[in-house]
Amino acid sequence: MTYPFKQAYEEGKTMWNINLRMMTGIQEGSFLQSIVSMSKAKRVLEVGTFTGYAALACAEVLPKNGEAITCEIDPFLVTLAKSFFDKSPHGKKINVKVGPAKDTLSKLADERQQFDV
Repeated sequence: MTYPFKQAYEEGKTMWNINLRMMTGIQEGSFLQSIVSMSKAKRVLEVGTFTGYAALACAEVLPKNGEAITCEIDPFLVTLAKSFFDKSPHGKKINVKVGPAKDTLSKLADERQQFDV
């Protein structure tokens, strides 16, 4: 992926000085797909969306009624990831929770939500 993350950080668009080594790549995406497929998961929870590559990789192998919930604190990254989700037929399986992951996880626990992966 090529994106001017350094420029986005310097312009104050994102709160993170993102390095490409921080993101999921093809190998990690394939590994996650294997885990989701082998476990026959229907619900996946991810903390830290970045570009959404991992969430989308998981969503691609989820059943039609499957759901991937991903947590992201940075509104810029949420917008960026959603732009990719919108281009995929699997993007509708992804639910982005915006805010601190600790708060989101507490709310999910209070709601007694369960995840397979």
